[in-house]
Amino acid sequence: MTDAMRSRAVFALAARASACAPEWVVWHGHTLDRKSDLRIVERGGRQHLLRDGRDLGAHGGIGVDSLTVTGDHIAYPARDGLAWRVYVDGIAEPGSWESVGVLALDERGERAYAVERGGRWLVVARGRTHGPYDGVSEVGFDARGRAIWMAVAKAGPVTNVIVDGVSSAPWREVRDVRFSPVFRYVATSDKGESYVREGEVSAPFETIVESTDDGFIAKTKGRRVVFEGGTQVGEGEAHLLAAASGHFAFARLGPGGERLVRDGAEDAATWQSVDSVSISADGRHVGWVGRRNGDAVVVVDGHEEGSYAWARAPVFAERADAFAYVASMGGGAIVRGSQARGAFDVIIEDSLVISPDGAHWAAIAGYASNRRLYVVADGRPCGSFDLDEWLAERVRLHRQDDGERSRQLARAELARCYAPRP
Repeated sequence: MTDAMRSRAVFALAARASACAPEWVVWHGHTLDRKSDLRIVERGGRQHLLRDGRDLGAHGGIGVDSLTVTGDHIAYPARDGLAWRVYVDGIAEPGSWESVGVLALDERGERAYAVERGGRWLVVARGRTHGPYDGVSEVGFDARGRAIWMAVAKAGPVTNVIVDGVSSAPWREVRDVRFSPVFRYVATSDKGESYVREGEVSAPFETIVESTDDGFIAKTKGRRVVFEGGTQVGEGEAHLLAAASGHFAFARLGPGGERLVRDGAEDAATWQSVDSVSISADGRHVGWVGRRNGDAVVVVDGHEEGSYAWARAPVFAERADAFAYVASMGGGAIVRGSQARGAFDVIIEDSLVISPDGAHWAAIAGYASNRRLYVVADGRPCGSFDLDEWLAERVRLHRQDDGERSRQLARAELARCYAPRP
């Protein structure tokens, strides 16, 4: 055997060994529209990010907990040696860091992220570096495309809410942060808790009991007060506020039980308790579940739709007078509504969604016969529900509650199921 032949043989053996090297999936998921498959696989001591099988790059490690997918873009931190860098769609951002924290993308691919260097934290937003800070607890983009982050200073300690580089007054604590569809949060000062919506700060209260995109319930001087659009609209033992488009509804305890209050008018029916309340996006329709003699009664605009062992307030279509809700007679679960019918052995009750035009609905449900879960559309399986992927996604989306994630998944599968065929 010549030296050239020997070299080719050694190369072939090495290639074969590399091809047979063990490979395992570290994490797998999808883009939000469910159209692209995403995987992090480890082979030969390196981690590779694959999008629909295409390798975006190999690294010593990839930070799954900060991996972010928005629209058609994907961003993630990756380590090579001791340094971390941020990659967007496989292309490295400038700078290397000791560690990378929270990372955000908007639909256009703009990015903002927290990074650590020398024990201090910085925020990189649209290519500009801000800080340093003692910590950064949240980073995100609001519906207007503004980059927002919460910077923590140990002196105090205090938290500043920073919008496109402009800082708020310092707060002792910030919680219940929502970036979209409106930017809002609850902030604590020495005077109490305030509800902050799009920069407008409410008066301080003992505590903010509930907060929504359009209002809040606060406790002051031992009583509860209800606010919608910056105006006090009720008081008493109120809870379950739902508000939209200048309309509101909540449950209030009074003599004999609880009643539903809608736009200031109290409904005539009294319930042992009100379990859940919902409102349509235009505020024209209100639904709730009231308890009577142990039964859960679903009510839409004052009309009783049915009595069950348990039920959830209906979801409403955005552009149509249609609704759907999840309930149970005691065994299994059903979906009912103006145009919805379905029966299942099990259902993730927070997953129910309805299309904007009200023509279709979807949820995550399953059957005992095959012990499997599916995303069902109009009662028929549309796509398999991968529990392993769901659990893996909890790592990446740990700041998002399970109900929001399940509805996001159901909406994506519903859109995919009824998408026009090419």
